Amino acid sequence: MGWTAGADVSTGDLYTSAMHNNYLGATGSLEYLGDKELWVSVSGWFDDSAGTDKPLEYLGAFAVAPLLWANDVAFLNFRCPENFGTLTEAKIVVIPIATQAAADWDTTSAYGASGESYGTHVESNTVSTYNVTANILFEVDVSGILTALAASDYVGLRLYNKNDAHDVDVIGFFMRFAIA
Repeated sequence: MGWTAGADVSTGDLYTSAMHNNYLGATGSLEYLGDKELWVSVSGWFDDSAGTDKPLEYLGAFAVAPLLWANDVAFLNFRCPENFGTLTEAKIVVIPIATQAAADWDTTSAYGASGESYGTHVESNTVSTYNVTANILFEVDVSGILTALAASDYVGLRLYNKNDAHDVDVIGFFMRFAIA
């Protein structure tokens, strides 16, 4: 059987399906074929009712930003990986405190690369609401506010609680992407 180099593989690389879509590069490095994932824990939160930044709290084994009042905001920061190609999915992971048919949470992003303004790209979603169940993990899709995301961008994300009755614990951010 002859060897045909693919888009992600070069002649001289050793590929084995037993490694679950990984291959051993010619230099001995372990490489991955297909989508990659990135997880970022919540960075902090601002308690609007007290007018101060607050430390993270804990819900079971999760560190969370508890957004209990209107205009409380959670922050998530990360650097987009250098091998980022295209975004497959991007979600802020939360635990709603109450069951809501239309939880009103707004999301905002600001991002740019080194040498650019931190707000080169600013996008937001202020219209979506979410049908959530108390204490059940929920993923807020934020792919629509990362439309110009590129490798090595520095990214800040915010999730705002827009209503006193729509309390939520923010856990972190999950991203899946195709490699370049």
